Order: sequence, then structure tokens, then C-alpha cells
Amino acid sequence: RLAGAEVAPEDAGALDDRTHPPLHLLLLHGAFQLVGVSEAAGRALSLAAFAGFMVVAWRILRRYASGLVLAGAMLLFAFSPLYVYYGAMVRPYALVMLVSALLFERYLALAANPAGRWERVSWALACTAAMATQYLAAPLIAVCVAASLTLGRRTAVPTIAFGTAGALAVLPWLVVAMLPGSGSKPLAALIDWMARPSLDGFAWFYAEAFGVPDWGRLVYVLPVVILLTCLPLADAARTPAAMDGDRRLRHDVLLWALAAFVVPAAAFLVSALSTYTVFVTRQLLGSQFALLVLLVLGLRLLPRPAAGVLVVALLGWTVASTPFALPTHTRPDWRQVAT
Repeated sequence: RLAGAEVAPEDAGALDDRTHPPLHLLLLHGAFQLVGVSEAAGRALSLAAFAGFMVVAWRILRRYASGLVLAGAMLLFAFSPLYVYYGAMVRPYALVMLVSALLFERYLALAANPAGRWERVSWALACTAAMATQYLAAPLIAVCVAASLTLGRRTAVPTIAFGTAGALAVLPWLVVAMLPGSGSKPLAALIDWMARPSLDGFAWFYAEAFGVPDWGRLVYVLPVVILLTCLPLADAARTPAAMDGDRRLRHDVLLWALAAFVVPAAAFLVSALSTYTVFVTRQLLGSQFALLVLLVLGLRLLPRPAAGVLVVALLGWTVASTPFALPTHTRPDWRQVAT
């Protein structure tokens, strides 16, 4: 269309696929209007979102770690095949990473200062951005609401009120987009190509950030990841919430555990037991982020030498898998495309 060619109605483009949330498509349209239509322009938008994600991830992780553990966690995000692969696509996944991390960061700021005007408004805006990027942000918002209940009414009320208001801001889009004759495709037609997940796929979800899908690698990585992510759960369970700091740490562990384990498990059960497949990693990048935060919480409980060894080992394992996420390995050679 931009080149002046006629476009058939059924091929009119992504914006006519109104079942998807609008934010990424609108930002992509703006980027193309600003610098022209090209693969570089499309990927630049995703890379900018990924850079923003790294900043927000650092703001969250510095709450729990410092030194080698913090640096190692940031390098894991930078070199993870999962984040490298989805972070440069001309698709909304880098934006999903950014808004998911921002959702958690703004909620934690609100939990720390529930009476703050900026904290309330920014939490609502984060919910709006998340829902305008992917509809599966709703479970992440629900996780924040559930965690807020443990901090009492003073925190729970603004979390629920402003979070609901922010999430419902996408409702006018949904109403118009789903109207008969709007041109949108039914949900079932959009996801009917995705196969139901297997137990293998569910297990791999918890190791995917560290390497390429391979059972030979999974049996080594998965036990380490599960052990590290369960350490903060065990520590929180046995630590009495006598002091305010202990109470808040238990709240944080609950938040990350709900996002890392309950949300993917619910998506897996829905996908396995119904006709709708929603358990796909790219739609659960917020839960992947929560998993790595939980892993950092586990590392901080270990003696410093042991934590250092594990960080270096996980990072080395991850970096060895990074090339498999680069375009050379993920799309055909141009000669095959031309053929």
C-alpha cells in the first residue's frame, strides 16, 4: 500500500486484525511514519523497548541483589536466547517485556507508598499500557492485587481501584474492535493453529531462558533453576513476619512466586483442558521475568562463593546458547527465501 500497490481487503494489514491489542501496532505505525518503512525501523522499535526493559529490570533487581549477583542477572537478560530472540522481532514481544516489568515495578512502588499520588497514577498507567499490549497482562495485574491483600487495606484498596481503572481503559477498544462487521477475526480463528502444550513443554518453560530446547540440556538446568526459585519460598515460609522488613520480603516472594508458577500453570491447564491454547512462552514473558527475579532471591540466600559459582555457571551456559537465537539460525538464508 505504501508503494502505491492495490491491496486486497483480506490482505489489508495488521491493523485490520483488531483482535490484538493496539499499542504495538500504533507505535510501529508511528515509527514507520517517522523514519520510513524498513526492517531496520521495525527492529529498532523493538530494540528500544528491550533497552527500556533492561533499565526497568535493573531498577527491580537492585532491590534484592548487588555486586556479582546483580551483574550476572543483568547479563543473563542480555544474553538469554529467549530475550535475544524475542527482543529484536518486529512483533510486540519486546514491548511485552517492557510493560510487564514496568507493571511490577510500579506496583512495588505503590506498595511502598500507597498514599502517593504519582505512585497511584503511574500504577494505573502501567496497567493501561500492559492491557493495550497483551490481554494476558490481566493475570499479572491479578497477581499484584492478590499480593497487595497481604499488606492490608491501605495498600490493597488503591491497588485494586487504580489497577482496575487502568486495565478497563482498554475496554472501548475491545468493544469497538469486537463489534460484528468491524473486520476483526474471531479469537478461535486466530489461535487454532497452535498445538496443545505437552508436559515436556511446560517443564521446558522453566529453563528456556537459559538455553535452546533440548532435553539433554534440560535435565541439567531445570533442577538448578527449580531449587534456586524454591529457596526463597522455603525461607519465607519459615521466617515469622515479626518486622516490617520481613513482612515486605515475604510479600515480594509471594508476588514473584504467583507470577512465576501460578500464572503459567493456569495457562497450561486452560490450554490442555479447553479448545483455546494460551500457553506459549511469548505470551508469558512477564512470568519468565518473575522466574528470574525469584532465582535472584534464591541466589542471595546462598553463601557468597556458592552464589558466585552458580551465577558464572548459569551465565556461561546461557552465553553458549545465545548464537542459536540470532537470525542466522532462526530464519532461512535469503537464497532459500528467494527460491
